[in-house]
Amino acid sequence: MQNVILVDDDDRVLGQMEEKQAHREGALHRSFSIFIVNDKGDFLLQQRALNKPHSAGKWSNACCSHPQPDQNTLEAAKENLFKNLGIDTKLDHLYHFGFRIAFDNGLIEHELDHVYVGRFNGT
Repeated sequence: MQNVILVDDDDRVLGQMEEKQAHREGALHRSFSIFIVNDKGDFLLQQRALNKPHSAGKWSNACCSHPQPDQNTLEAAKENLFKNLGIDTKLDHLYHFGFRIAFDNGLIEHELDHVYVGRFNGT
């Protein structure tokens, strides 16, 4: 099982918790989202897997996840982007924001999300 980094509203680390437990309890934790754009201004979108615990089959940004407790957020974002899409590109941190969404299945996304953008012109 993977752990997530628990944080306060100012992104100060409070500890860690197993990912599924954090989503059941609605504990605020660190995440990242990556947007990939090419030189024409097109954004790469991906359709979430049908077996995801929430938002299955919905369209989303290029990739998103959680850094592990031993990773900084940029390092985790770059690693996840390469592992899932085979893209190795410079990522720029745009901003971070907090959000909380409760889903019908009882799961709660309560994240402090770091947003990155990168350029990629390949296939």
